Amino acid sequence: LERLVVKLGDLIPSDLPGGLSLPPASIVLKGGVYRLFSDGHHSNPFFLAHASGQKIVAEDENKSGLNIYQTVALSDIVAGKFYPERDVDSFRFPIKKGVDYQMDLFSQRLGFNSHPYITAQIVNVSNGGKESLGPIKEFYESKENPGGREFNMANRDVTWLFKSKSDGYLRVILRDLFNQVSGGILKSYLFTVRKQIPGFSLVVHPQTVPIDKNKRNIELMATHLRKGGCLPIRIVAIREGSFDGPIQVVAEGLPKGVYLEKTEFKNGQDSIMAFLVASDSSEDFVGDIKFLGRAEIEGKELEVFAKTAVTRHRVGDYNNEPVLARLSTSTVLSVNANDLEPVRVFTEKNAVFKGGADRKITIPLNIKRHGDFVSNFKLKAYGVPQLDKLGELEVKKDQTKASLEIDLAKFKVPAGTYKFNLASTIKGKYKYPPLYGEKSDKKKDVTYRFFTSSIVLDIQPAAESEE
Repeated sequence: LERLVVKLGDLIPSDLPGGLSLPPASIVLKGGVYRLFSDGHHSNPFFLAHASGQKIVAEDENKSGLNIYQTVALSDIVAGKFYPERDVDSFRFPIKKGVDYQMDLFSQRLGFNSHPYITAQIVNVSNGGKESLGPIKEFYESKENPGGREFNMANRDVTWLFKSKSDGYLRVILRDLFNQVSGGILKSYLFTVRKQIPGFSLVVHPQTVPIDKNKRNIELMATHLRKGGCLPIRIVAIREGSFDGPIQVVAEGLPKGVYLEKTEFKNGQDSIMAFLVASDSSEDFVGDIKFLGRAEIEGKELEVFAKTAVTRHRVGDYNNEPVLARLSTSTVLSVNANDLEPVRVFTEKNAVFKGGADRKITIPLNIKRHGDFVSNFKLKAYGVPQLDKLGELEVKKDQTKASLEIDLAKFKVPAGTYKFNLASTIKGKYKYPPLYGEKSDKKKDVTYRFFTSSIVLDIQPAAESEE
């Protein structure tokens, strides 16, 4: 291999990272995409992590081996390689009593085909200098995936949050399980142990809605609203450090007549579904919108704009095909005020349905149809786990009203305030809206999926309802 030493000033930031593929879990990395310009040509794009003022320490290859530890200061970033084959790198970091720490290893998230394996052990040191060994912990990969199938954040790298019970040091041994037979020099890693810094970041993407609940396809979803429509949006919170508090989310740049329903992450939540709604007063629009998260951390309000993710292409079966996602520069919303939502199911405006936890509750529904969507359909409730087994409500083609009955005692819904939505699919003929002021008689057979706006339940304790 040839090696080229370049200066940071020779690199050009790239806004078009074509040819660069990083897994969704890489979103936690601070950095950018760059190209090298030389002799009138640009190199392929590559990702460069930003140290943000932290000192970068190179792996000492002379100390490479089992139990041959390289001492590294806290918050320094170790830059190393899983090379040669069966490479073993050992490090030790000083730690203090009562401090919350975070250990991170980045390799697969940097785009390398690696599978890190880490053993870590805290060594307690008394005031007299006596050492006592803590238990050895093993780390393989992170299976946490708040992004769902559309933005799969599970990865083979390692993150560990821990608190030291006494002064001492942490010793760590790194290996690559994909590097036991043959070694490759292009398997780098970044490794750090630092004090936890509470915070969060957000990712939004259109929620994939399968037409058939028995199918395992992932469709390309567009953030498009018809007048009277409701669009589901998945929002993922990537919590940092020990922060597990509530996060409020608002939307900026929305056009007239479009609003985001009240959206909030509860304590510890890392994924929620939000809904954009186009009211009867909505107007035509195409433009960028933003989602902003607000939270109070250590007495200060932190505001963070969400990043936007989109699915690259349609997937027929997510069990057999990888679902690839990428980040987008913004969330683009389009609204067609001349194209009405084919079917609308709604309650009375701002209605909150109250009932005791030991009672039944009835929710009256209004149904409006537009165009040639006149077939029967069935409504299914989403959003409250206890109601997952609630049966579907069938709506006949000639119905303009319906009632949804929920036996709160049967489904053991505890007291509290809940929001849920109804969803269904319906077959019909879609009539194309006017184009450039000209009407069209063109129609197409379609199967359409729709959501209602949120329905609010206020469940009272059983004793209170009896009173």
